[in-house]
Amino acid sequence: MKYFFISKYGDSAGILPRIQAEGHEVAIYIQEKSCKRVLDGIVPKMEIQAGIDWADYIVIDYKGFGVLGDKLRQQGKKVWGGCELADKLEKDRGFAFELCKNLGIRVPETYEFTIQEAIEFLRQARKKYIMKSDLDYSTLSFIPESNEYLIQFIQTCPLLTILTNKRIYLQEYIQGAEISTNIFYTHGKIVPNPDATIETKKFMNNDCGAMTGAMTSLVWVYPEKEPRLYQKTLKKLEYLLSKAEFNVCIDANTIVTDEDVWFLEFTPRLGYNWLYAYIQLLDCEISEFFARLCEGTLTRIPARNGFATAVRVSIPPFPFEMKQQDEKILEKYYTSIPVLIKNFENVYMLDVCLEKNGMFCCGNVVFEATGYHPSDYTEAFKQAYKNTRNIEVANKQIRTDAIPNAKNRLEFLKKVNYLSGVGSSYF
Repeated sequence: MKYFFISKYGDSAGILPRIQAEGHEVAIYIQEKSCKRVLDGIVPKMEIQAGIDWADYIVIDYKGFGVLGDKLRQQGKKVWGGCELADKLEKDRGFAFELCKNLGIRVPETYEFTIQEAIEFLRQARKKYIMKSDLDYSTLSFIPESNEYLIQFIQTCPLLTILTNKRIYLQEYIQGAEISTNIFYTHGKIVPNPDATIETKKFMNNDCGAMTGAMTSLVWVYPEKEPRLYQKTLKKLEYLLSKAEFNVCIDANTIVTDEDVWFLEFTPRLGYNWLYAYIQLLDCEISEFFARLCEGTLTRIPARNGFATAVRVSIPPFPFEMKQQDEKILEKYYTSIPVLIKNFENVYMLDVCLEKNGMFCCGNVVFEATGYHPSDYTEAFKQAYKNTRNIEVANKQIRTDAIPNAKNRLEFLKKVNYLSGVGSSYF
């Protein structure tokens, strides 16, 4: 069969060589110019229309392709991922916050302001606030130590000039255990069971440094259809998502406190590092999983018991966000760094390309290393860390504190009875 992936940055590219190894043809379209060389010489590339005409199955892995995804599905194409509602849920924070409030999902105290209004509000505020925006820049996501510093940041940050006459959000800072709950939909039908993710998002140990999306991930599939966290969050969206013929997975990122569960944001797509950990839990071939999602025939997640983990391996200047004028300089830098693969097992190549004289970097997130264990999450992480040595590249960067970070959160979640349904064999 022929699988065509549509991507902005190539986030899902690492699974395509696995689908090839299962005996299928694959191709990918990558929209972002700076990412066009991802897996060159390893996975074929196609333009969107050529790939659509060629493929038996089409998978969309990122936001911004919702109109296309809905159109292809209406045309009878076997497609999964990408729908207009998913784009709106992720790209329009105000819409997501209001929807959750209306459905009875608790949201931290949140205000929508112009930049000047936000500054005036913070000068009077007694609670601690964080800033959020609809801009796709991780450098705008951080927890300030004081409202005074946040005022200075808002006044001087050049990225916020893009938001002229637009809005930013100030949200009350809630301290607790962060955890995500995810569920799959295919053609408007729920595919149980939900899964959970605990991830580290900051670049350095002890939650220091820039926000990256994810540096490490711990994932498990719940043994029951509706665990308590699901009931508090995504359960309340079921009617809406089914009516909208939702055709993608959706993750609700939350903070759990002694008092309740607080909604932060949605990720209605194939998130990273979650994707590379999650497929370690599948009790079927990756190709079969995506084929059945595209067909709408998957009725239950074919998952193994246990824990899966993923560790992102990067090189400098990650997590620096590249500007257009830097692309040529960085391209020369990346292509001078060779990549030596010692063992393909449980590693997923990302920003690498195959040249005549060997394999080289073409970006700063080189690969994902994964692990799995049927009952012990610490052993699953130890496997992933061991597998980071399966690929050799200069100046590797990894976060090494995933185990104590997960332990602290899991102990708190168990104490407040949000892991009680998972079972003693897990924790």
